Amino acid sequence: MNARRTGFLGRHGLCRWPAVPATGRYLVFGLLLAALAARPPAVPAQTAPARVDVQIGADSIRVGEPFSVSLTAEHTFSTEVRFPTADAGPLVFGDLEVLSRGTVSERYLGSAGPGRRVDSVAYRVATFALDSARIPPLPVEVVVGQDTVLVSTQEQQLPVTATVGPDARGLKGLAPLASFPQPVWPWALLAIAGAVAIAGLVYWWRQRNEPDAAPEAAPAPAPPSAFEAAHNRLNRLSLPADDRPVDVEDFYVELSALLRTYLAARLGIAARERTTAEIVSALTDHPDVPTDARKRVRAVLEVADLVKFAASHPHAPDHQTARDETRTAIRSIERAQRADAPAPPSGDERQKASSPPPEHAR
Repeated sequence: MNARRTGFLGRHGLCRWPAVPATGRYLVFGLLLAALAARPPAVPAQTAPARVDVQIGADSIRVGEPFSVSLTAEHTFSTEVRFPTADAGPLVFGDLEVLSRGTVSERYLGSAGPGRRVDSVAYRVATFALDSARIPPLPVEVVVGQDTVLVSTQEQQLPVTATVGPDARGLKGLAPLASFPQPVWPWALLAIAGAVAIAGLVYWWRQRNEPDAAPEAAPAPAPPSAFEAAHNRLNRLSLPADDRPVDVEDFYVELSALLRTYLAARLGIAARERTTAEIVSALTDHPDVPTDARKRVRAVLEVADLVKFAASHPHAPDHQTARDETRTAIRSIERAQRADAPAPPSGDERQKASSPPPEHAR
């Protein structure tokens, strides 16, 4: 009788059933199953360092009408997030003009998300785009220990409904056509061309009647400066085809390489071996680097990092903006360096040709 009541576990010497009726044993099994079912499910571990999102405060807007754009980042206590600054420029915010940026607020999730919190910041922005405004993927820096990871939001399209409101007043009709005097510049150009042609004929006649002189040996060309090399690479860098991801990646790789090469040669910093954050820190400590140039360098390198390492795909207007921002940053740094350097000799034509253009020529 005792052998039959022990069951499987009793036969193997693990435990022995007491003298309990079959109905009692079934009741015990039912209570054990109910206790197991009442246990809360295990919460999966949060593997991502942060999850970012963007909220827009309006469904549609008018040209120049202010509205709000909010960025949120959910992350663990051991990480830190950094949102874009208000002066990051069109390379980060696309068609948006940032008017102001609020303070960063923190909210802890508590039992809904143990060990996690939500940081958020609001931007007051406006746009002057027509029909629709594009909000590109906004980059958020996530600092994990000694590493910095860029996490971007989803791209957004915001419709622009009208340029003026329905209750606009004081609009006037078209004015009559204005009359302009007959321009004289075509005749001036014709006179200059005639004078140049006559001078060329006189020079050719004199050269024909003079004896041939022994040609002088041409001097060896001097190596190009850092500014000349970067400027020439920018002129040779054509905009990529937007429908070919390989061309887009090659474009930003070359743009980042020529900018890092110029900074290394002109400022003496190891820009080719350092990360974007380290380069920006070195530029901040450099006394001769203007603030606007440092911000442009940071924006271009961060977009290039997103393309190379985060498989981001900027659109065609972003390529032109990135190349223009690179050219402006190089010219600004070169202008600051030339202001602190001694003046070149009066006959040095190559130094004049390689100097950056004045501010109004940009």
